[in-house]
Order: sequence, then structure tokens, then C-alpha cells
Amino acid sequence: MFAHLSLQKGLAGEVQREEVQGFIDQALPELRKLKGFKDAYVLQGEVMAIFTLWETQADQKASASFVGPAVEQLVARRKIATPEQLVFEVAAHALDLRP
Repeated sequence: MFAHLSLQKGLAGEVQREEVQGFIDQALPELRKLKGFKDAYVLQGEVMAIFTLWETQADQKASASFVGPAVEQLVARRKIATPEQLVFEVAAHALDLRP
């Protein structure tokens, strides 16, 4: 399994809440249609983070065809810096490690 983490600085308060709702209403339904999509978390705080899980590295890489344009639209709309994008291989998952 592979994880993608997008860290967006420059969004605060109500703007973050609006973008979270936009993610829920617009992006999440589209992500669910993509091959290998497993789950997503949206985190709010000093930065807004979107954490997605993918079945394979190929699935995660293929998601860029949807994620890339969505990020570009956010950056243009909010006039903010491009988010930091990180990809990880999941080394352990607590639900899989239950006794």
C-alpha cells in the first residue's frame, strides 16, 4: 500500500473549512472512482493536509492525472504556494497487526 500526503500552507480558519467541504463534495467522489483508491483523511491545523491511501504505487502515480489539475486550481483560486507533495510506502498498518 502507498500513501500520498499533500501539505498546504497559507489556508486558515474559514478558508480551510471551505476547502475541506470542497474536497468532500467534489474531489472525494472522483477519487473513489480511481483504481486502487483505499481511503482519505483531511487534517486541519497550522497546515491543511490531505492524506490518501492507494493499493499500489502505480495506482498512486496514476492518481496524479486527477490530483495535479485539482491542486493547480486550488493554488490559482486561493493565490497560495503549491502544496508539498510526499509519497510513502506503508510499512505497517495497525489494523493489519491486530493480535
